[in-house]
Amino acid sequence: MTITPSEWKFEKISAALTADGLLTITNRHVERKWRINEAGSLTALSLRDRKSRVEWLTGDESAPSPTPPSSLPDEPREITLTAVIGRAYVIEAPAMTLTLTAAGAEATISYQFKIFDRSSGIIVRVTAPASTDIPAAAGEPGDEPVATGVETADRGAAVSQTPAG
Repeated sequence: MTITPSEWKFEKISAALTADGLLTITNRHVERKWRINEAGSLTALSLRDRKSRVEWLTGDESAPSPTPPSSLPDEPREITLTAVIGRAYVIEAPAMTLTLTAAGAEATISYQFKIFDRSSGIIVRVTAPASTDIPAAAGEPGDEPVATGVETADRGAAVSQTPAG
């Protein structure tokens, strides 16, 4: 595993990825820490409320969290952290959106973190390639349900409404 250390700051938000694989994301309310393992998966180490100084994670630190959606090949990965700062939408408050990429020759895991300056939480999303060992759905081609846009009641249920008043 090769890690490119980096550090980002915006308002009261900071994010740092160290050479030894520690990812820390902080704002004025919350601090999250993860350890990156050799496979590029994250293991949650800490979720701390900075105002009350309460640590919320006290469980098993051996399992990846968040868990990638499929089994990934065991291969060396290059770990990078990038950031986009600003508003994603006109009505949204400015935020820091971080992307942690664990790129391998066969598969890449991508984690996205979004944190607002005055929010007490961090949005986390993980993506990885779809697993190739999941069997295809049974049936013939063309048997897939087709959306019609028409909603109907369950055929066996009676539907009635009584006007109020």
